[in-house]
Amino acid sequence: MALVEIHLVSSYPLYCAEGANRGFNFYGVSYTPDCYVDGDQVSAGYSAAITNRMNQPSPVTVTMWGMYMPNRGDGTIYAQFRNDSTASITARVYFVIVEDSCYYVAPNGDTWHNDVARDYLPNELGETVTVAPGDSVTFSRAFNVPLGWDQERCRIYAWIQEDTGDKEVFQAGIVELPDLVGAPSIPAIVQPFNCVRVPESQPTLVLNSVDPQGDDIAYRIMWDTDPNFANPESTTSSPQASGSNFYFTFPSPLTNNETYWWKVRASDPSGTGLWTPYTSAHSLTVLTGLPVNTCSWYQTKAEQFSGSLFFATTVAGDSIIIIPGGATLIDTFFFEDFETGTMPAGWTVVNGNSDPYEWTVGTTGDIGAYTPPDYGSAYAYYSDDDAGSGSTSYNEELISPAVAIPPAASDLDIVYGYGFRLYETGEKMRVKMRRFTGSSWTTWTDIALYTTSASGTATIDLTSYLPCDSVQFNWFYSDSTSASHWGWAGACDNVALRYTFQTSGNEGTVTSTPVVFDDLAGMYNRPNWGTAAWYKATAGDSIGIQVEYNNGSTWQLIPDGDLPGNATGFYSALAVDSVDLSGLNTTTYNALRLIAQFYRVPSESPGDPSLLAWELGNLASFIGIAENGSGLKAIQPVLRVVPTVSKNTVSISFMLGNGDMASSLSIYDASGRLVRSFDLKSVIGYPISVQWDGNDNSGRKTSAGIYFVKLETEQSAVVEKVVLLK
Repeated sequence: MALVEIHLVSSYPLYCAEGANRGFNFYGVSYTPDCYVDGDQVSAGYSAAITNRMNQPSPVTVTMWGMYMPNRGDGTIYAQFRNDSTASITARVYFVIVEDSCYYVAPNGDTWHNDVARDYLPNELGETVTVAPGDSVTFSRAFNVPLGWDQERCRIYAWIQEDTGDKEVFQAGIVELPDLVGAPSIPAIVQPFNCVRVPESQPTLVLNSVDPQGDDIAYRIMWDTDPNFANPESTTSSPQASGSNFYFTFPSPLTNNETYWWKVRASDPSGTGLWTPYTSAHSLTVLTGLPVNTCSWYQTKAEQFSGSLFFATTVAGDSIIIIPGGATLIDTFFFEDFETGTMPAGWTVVNGNSDPYEWTVGTTGDIGAYTPPDYGSAYAYYSDDDAGSGSTSYNEELISPAVAIPPAASDLDIVYGYGFRLYETGEKMRVKMRRFTGSSWTTWTDIALYTTSASGTATIDLTSYLPCDSVQFNWFYSDSTSASHWGWAGACDNVALRYTFQTSGNEGTVTSTPVVFDDLAGMYNRPNWGTAAWYKATAGDSIGIQVEYNNGSTWQLIPDGDLPGNATGFYSALAVDSVDLSGLNTTTYNALRLIAQFYRVPSESPGDPSLLAWELGNLASFIGIAENGSGLKAIQPVLRVVPTVSKNTVSISFMLGNGDMASSLSIYDASGRLVRSFDLKSVIGYPISVQWDGNDNSGRKTSAGIYFVKLETEQSAVVEKVVLLK
């Protein structure tokens, strides 16, 4: 049960304006001292009323956790509200920091005051939520504890309460501020990258979390084929060294050709014992037919496609299709949410006074209750508080990449979340824009100005600035006209550019999320990009692919000089086809993304093209899948090794695709040294089987260890792993 003491008179030293507003406006308090239990006024017998309320069962369970950095005075608190009843609950969620044992001689003679309301997070109005039976919702709040409060005597309450009627408090949670000190960081995902496809049925995750006190860290990993984790499996690791990479291998084989979602959180069992929030969910797909020690970026599920940029296309089921014609749509053609935790590619930071402090990505307690709405796990911010007193900030700037305006755009607006916390007059956060037209950039123009503490979502109409080729935006913080040159902070998040358009219903595009070569190479060393592949519902679907790269500031098509045919796109009459990217310079072309072009031809069948999946980085020599009357028929060779772990003879068999011819069948040790080669006759298409007795080409018995069986054909190559035991 949460007991909160509110002081209503502004001249009182324990006065809290938010608490006073809540007392007057929510409860209708007219005099003090007074007591309310739920929404009922209790004129006398406070203790009995409170005890009676505590003995009543609750339909809600509240779980709280978080972290607090006492040297900085800031932290983040999380609260999960689970509806244990059989009916939906609609109410408001509130957070407040309270302080115990505050000394003040009140007019009624009371001297010691407990659970005194100090700060509502972000304010006393709370947030409306509806929780279905059996469901749960989680809220987070950044907070700051100013100097002068006794940190050892502070705690945080979170509760869920009806907004009207009898204003019942369904349940409350409490956490002591000192218990949040020393909680580990939310785990960093070192590997794999999101949307990875791997050949191992028991892939390995690499995770890292740091505990401020150096306590050992336990990781809890959860995975499921359902992106909502409806029926998950999970496991908790033994304690691991703080700051060291933890390698987690799935304890049992995952299903081949299945996509899984997984997430992880961390705790310090010998320290606070508190769990961090889970990371955002990542996906991985298992395909044991991929070459060993390789991986690719692969999307085939609706949730994986959701981060793409859609133009007159949409997700239907687990496919992408053209939106029916005649609809007026809003196209978001640029979006950034800073969820990677680092400054995104193409964004520029200007440090106007060359001190160590500049715009960065993460979270900060210096923004107080004025965080950008719906910021997820990170936002971009500049902390003037970190820069310190007397450090004049003339121009601390965060500049977006230049964004090309679609030719079809006849209107334009920008939407972004913002937060600005003021310390004294003279601190400002401006939002500026400039446009590229003709052959040059215009000067910067202010489109928004923040001079008082506020947070929210801004929508600014930029139609009057059209036509233009590109636009660029600048979040500009300064304190040059303030007295102390020492302010709080400014922030932005969820930046989107959009316009409305009328679809023809016969064409559209979708642009993938970026894929970085270093992420692929970080998993397994590789020489090149391999291939880009796309998977259509039928061979007749008119869907083509183009490949873009990031040149450091903008995305543009790879020129035909390096990828012939890219300007017009790659089309074929195959249900699955690929483009060879192995010749691209991986330094110049370090970050790529795919564009799928859809065309509906009403007079032809099928009339509705559908994209089932797409892929980047497959190192197999992908030659496509042809379609015939019996369905899809693979023409990539199939290699089988039985058993894969053996003390004796290993059976090796393979099947070639139509028209393909075997070139060689060889066995290599783990160092890449050729151990055994087999003499193959020229065969086409039918099963071939050979036996390996574990001897090398000289007839000597090989040692125990890992070996690789490699089949090379005129059109492809396949590798399988085998382990020899003594």
